[in-house]
Amino acid sequence: MKKNIKVTLNGKTVYGYEGQRILDLCTECGVEIPTLCYDPHLSLHGGCSVCLVEVEGARTLVRACANTISYGMVVKTETERAVNARRTALELLLSDHVGDCRPPCTLTCPANGNVQAYINLAAQGKYDESLDELHHHVTLPACIGRVCPAPCEKQCRRNLVDDAPVSIREIKRFVGDWAIRNKKMGFIPKIEENGKRIAIVGGGPAGISTAYYLRLKGYAPVIFEKETLLGGMMRYGIPDYRLPQQVLQAEIDWLLAHGVEVRTGMTLGENITLEALRKEFDGVILAMGCWKSSPMRVPGEDLEGVLGGINF
Repeated sequence: MKKNIKVTLNGKTVYGYEGQRILDLCTECGVEIPTLCYDPHLSLHGGCSVCLVEVEGARTLVRACANTISYGMVVKTETERAVNARRTALELLLSDHVGDCRPPCTLTCPANGNVQAYINLAAQGKYDESLDELHHHVTLPACIGRVCPAPCEKQCRRNLVDDAPVSIREIKRFVGDWAIRNKKMGFIPKIEENGKRIAIVGGGPAGISTAYYLRLKGYAPVIFEKETLLGGMMRYGIPDYRLPQQVLQAEIDWLLAHGVEVRTGMTLGENITLEALRKEFDGVILAMGCWKSSPMRVPGEDLEGVLGGINF
């Protein structure tokens, strides 16, 4: 690769190539930066934060393993601010270590999302890359960014420093909305077919996500949904003021565009049977969810005329 990206590293002028990470440039130039979670053979997540460096003009310290160089960038690796931040990060890790270097936000996330990765990319204005990272674990980021209870934020280590977490859910929503607004939902790859057909009963978030990830692996998924539209509880259990229908539909349409077949008005036990699906398909996945309103557990909720949210 052509080294035409000029960088000032600890007062010296060096050159790197487009897309090169700060950490790799430093290693190449003989500048040592401590790391814990980084390994060139593993997926990047920047969980330990002990490779922080100071970049002139940046509002915060940046992770050398996760950020790429740009022309004219001024990087300082041994400032008092950077060294103290690394020490603090290491002390926090050792104070509550859980046996690995995955951040608590990721460990808490039900989808095991690579939180630090998509937040770092969004912070750099790389919204398309942030969206791609989100799609590895979250198929409906604009929707989830509106309705998720955000357990990750309760475990965010910034609570120990700022008394407030990183706004993880809002960042997810921002990236998802940006994609919808700019019609940049993500690249749809050419699928290498494996010849296997999978029936998925239920067109809610679980069924749709299952179909998407199976499709990427070459399967031909077919969703069987009892309602006329996909979305499950996201469509029929969450009011529009919290989750607009057009947002949900935009994300569903993009997922289906990968080549997912949908058959609506199909109810297991009525017009389709498990036995028939087993005969027609190579595999069957049941993703019906729990189609029942949660009780409020208050006096009078069982009176005549009181309806649950789903029935209403």
